[in-house]
Formats: sequence, structure tokens, C-alpha cells
Amino acid sequence: MDAYSPTIFCGVAHLSDAPAPEVLRKALDLLQDRKPMLRVAISARARKFWFSAPAGPHPIPLDVVPREGADHWPRAVEEQLCQSFEHDTAPLARFLLLQGETDSDLVFSIHHAIIDGRSGEALIGELLKTCAALQAGTGPEESGDQSLSIALDDLYPAGFQGLARLAALGGFLARQMWAELRYRRRLGRRQAIHPAPDARRRVLPVRLSEDETRQLTRKARAARVPLNSILHSAMQIALWRVRYAGTSLPMRGISFGDLRPYLSPPQDPAQMGVYISMLQYTADVTPGTDVWGLARQVTDQIDAAAKSTDKFAAAHMTRHIVGFLLKRRSMRMGMVALSFPGPLSIAPRIGGIRVNGLSGAVTNNPLGPELAGFGMIVHNRLGLDLQYLETDMTEHEAEAAARHIRELLAHGGTAGGGAR
Repeated sequence: MDAYSPTIFCGVAHLSDAPAPEVLRKALDLLQDRKPMLRVAISARARKFWFSAPAGPHPIPLDVVPREGADHWPRAVEEQLCQSFEHDTAPLARFLLLQGETDSDLVFSIHHAIIDGRSGEALIGELLKTCAALQAGTGPEESGDQSLSIALDDLYPAGFQGLARLAALGGFLARQMWAELRYRRRLGRRQAIHPAPDARRRVLPVRLSEDETRQLTRKARAARVPLNSILHSAMQIALWRVRYAGTSLPMRGISFGDLRPYLSPPQDPAQMGVYISMLQYTADVTPGTDVWGLARQVTDQIDAAAKSTDKFAAAHMTRHIVGFLLKRRSMRMGMVALSFPGPLSIAPRIGGIRVNGLSGAVTNNPLGPELAGFGMIVHNRLGLDLQYLETDMTEHEAEAAARHIRELLAHGGTAGGGAR
């Protein structure tokens, strides 16, 4: 996938009283010493890919540029998402400090083969703790050297091994093929295909206040609907309003689930690597669809996959699905995709560093969904960072979709409602 189009995880820590560049440089070196995944390259042998550790020091690149304002970081992330890594050159990571007098933004871009949302949160937390310790002159806390990432195939539980795995994969593939055929037949040719790998990625943040987040969480708890499903529903309805209004159609979505708790043994979020599964669903959106009804459709399908071996089958089949898409280039993975790790535990203050919030984005491949998002709750506020391609939406359309999403999350509503 990355050879066709960059596949990068990009995170942002919004800081006040950020560490000085020389402190950040020292902390990155210490972090790299502790985490071998920050020292690897990717090599290809016998049509398979392997992590390798090239000899010699390969420090993580750190650039420092003046911060041009609060809206500087989305533009910086957009540029980062378009810059591929050289697979055979270590490290597969780079950092950028947008330095201001009081507020700064620390942008970290890492090849998606070695990091996901959960390990990204742990990584930035450990880095800031190391910076705070260096600033205080106390030295960083002792931390054991982590191992390289273990292949996901070697961590599947007993219920997804041997013949059980073959049976689970057979059932999963049969259901997926039937669902795909029905979806494509009903969707017809209404979704545009933009396979140009150099399509520009755009990032658009959506934020709720602490009070709005509290109200949404309370309503979701009362309705027994996960916030993940509500975010999916708001994104689906907003995309429908902007691009498909007036029609009734099925909309495919992808929810990224964390497999760590289900593996054998369970994996620590601090362990760098990719331990996620793509759980697909198809929901019907019409002019009268409301957020809560759609969220229940989404929840039922995601829950069914998460409670069965489908979550392992989906992860196991990802590379084959991606290979098929890249070979055909005649279809897209869906309309909406969302990564939502939920509430994050990073502290508001780490030593003398104030953490004002976090943002995140994963490169949206041109064969992927039309609207992607990375959502999280940090310090009791819900944030959703949208990604789209300029070949799919104009800036005006994307801003309209962001307004619809915010309105739906803050007030609820239907597919047919809201200002145009």
C-alpha cells in the first residue's frame, strides 16, 4: 500500500511551555534507545516484509520551525501525510516542532507499519515525561528496553489457530463476499473512483466543548449506544448531505478495533506496533435517517464482528484485501472510516509542560473512504480530526460536512436536517 500511496500515522501534541529543541533532541535519543521499533527499517525478502535494524546510529529527524498560529498544525500535518518514508532506511519516524512563544505544536509522523493510535498515545506520553525529567534535572525514569513487535499471526488466541482459523476464515470470506456483492449492486456507480496516488490530503479538525462532550456522553449512555457508533453516524449523515442528498443508498463504513486485549498474551499499549482490525458495516441512509437510529444499525454490526472471530479474520485478511484493491483499482473500501481509541489518559500537565490537547490523522489512501477521521477524548473534550482528498470534496464541501458533524454531535438530528 505504501509503495502506491504514503501510509503514515501522524499525531500532534498541543503544548504550552513546550520543551526547548535541545531537550527534545536528547529525549528523542533516549526514547529511541529504549524502543527498537524506532530504529528499524523494512526489508523485503522472498515476497515478505521484515523489520531490520541497520548498523550505526540513525537519529530521529527533528525539525523546528516558527509556529504561524493556531491553524498552522493542520497544514503541517497535510504536508507530512504526503511524504513517504524510504522503507529500507531507518528510522521510520520524524518529528516537527512548530515553536511559538507560549503555545507550540509537536508533530510526529511515523510509518503506519510500526504504530497505531494506542501506541501513539503511549509514545508521546513517554516522550513528554522524559522531556520533563530532563528539564527538572532528575533524569528520566528507568524503563526496560522493549522488544521488536511480534507478528500478529503469532498472537492469535487458541480459538483462531489451526483448523479453527481455516473454518473462521472460510465463513468470514463467504459473508464478506455476499455483503460486498449486495453493497456494490445497490450502490451502483454513485461513488466516484479517484485512484490517483498523488491526490492531496486535507485535514479539518472538529471540536466539542467540555459541556457538549458531557451532554453527548450522557445521552449515549442513556441510549446504550457507544460514542464510536455515534461518530460514525454523524460522519455518514454529514457526507450524505454534502455528496448524496436526496437519494437513499447504502453507505459502507470501517471501524478500527484494538485487538490488544484479545491476543495471547494481551499486548501492552506501550508496545509499538499495529494491533488493529478493520470491522466493516453497511448502513442505510435516507432523508429521514437520524443519528441515533443509524448509530444502532452501526453498533449491531460492529458488535457482532467484535464478539466473534471476525475481528481476527478481518485483521488476517487485510493484506489480501488491500492487494486486491491495488490490483483492480476499480472500487473503494467504503464511504467513511474512523479510528476512535476513546478517552486518552495523558495528563494535563507533565512537569513544566502543559498538554492542551492531542490530534491525529492517518493517511487516507485514494482507494479508501471519502471521509476518514481520527477521534479521541482528551481532558474531557471530544475531538475529531477529519481527512479527505481534494479529488473528492472541495474545501467548501468539507467545511459544510464538518459543520454538520458538529451540529449532529452537539444537538442530534436527521439526514435531511441542518443548514445547507
